[in-house]
Amino acid sequence: MTGIPGALRRGGWRKAAGFLAVTALLAVVVGALGWWHLERERRLDMGQESFPVVRLKLGDSMAEVQSGSGYQFPPPAGEPRRPLAVSEPVILEYTHAERGFVLPPALFLWLDVYAEHAVGLKVSPHLEYVSLDDAISLAASLIDLFDRSGWTRTDQGYPSLEERRAEFSDLQGDARRTVAIQMWRSLGDRLYITLARNWREDQSLPEFSGRREDFFVVTVFVENDSIANKYLKESESGG
Repeated sequence: MTGIPGALRRGGWRKAAGFLAVTALLAVVVGALGWWHLERERRLDMGQESFPVVRLKLGDSMAEVQSGSGYQFPPPAGEPRRPLAVSEPVILEYTHAERGFVLPPALFLWLDVYAEHAVGLKVSPHLEYVSLDDAISLAASLIDLFDRSGWTRTDQGYPSLEERRAEFSDLQGDARRTVAIQMWRSLGDRLYITLARNWREDQSLPEFSGRREDFFVVTVFVENDSIANKYLKESESGG
């Protein structure tokens, strides 16, 4: 049995196939991470203006979003409700009537679309997984941006960023964890930030990538219940 993997000897071909599938998946993920890192460096060398800009506010039709954006969205698929995931780095410009803002370049942007209108969005305004220090720094800059843009904080007693840092530094905490950082409101829109740890430093993806640090994601959400309910009804009635 020399040269046959241990998974084969212990559990047969099915277990070995599962082992090889997981290994292949990790290789793909790590390869993609490496590609995005190179793409990030290339784009940053070219300057931020090289990223396409997505311009929208909740309630805009997708025709309006497309006409004002440099990113090419897929055409309508005839579905009353559909999610749209932006598949390349973009800059989000939120064109709120009174409280507009522009976010740093983002690798991930997701739109909820009802009756071909944008009713919700979430965006992670960074181009790769970030360390805890960088996540805290980004969250602080976003808080400052939204405060300066005139959004009104909700009074929910959120822990400070340093308290959040201490929570994630606790080695006994859960590996995967998401916490709310702050929330604001304006003209029916609800805006909030979350901080999530997706991988601990001793888990597979950080080890494969050579970055021995926890991997974090900062995400900005914008929601509006009134707009979502309006276009939900239209999507259900076919209007």
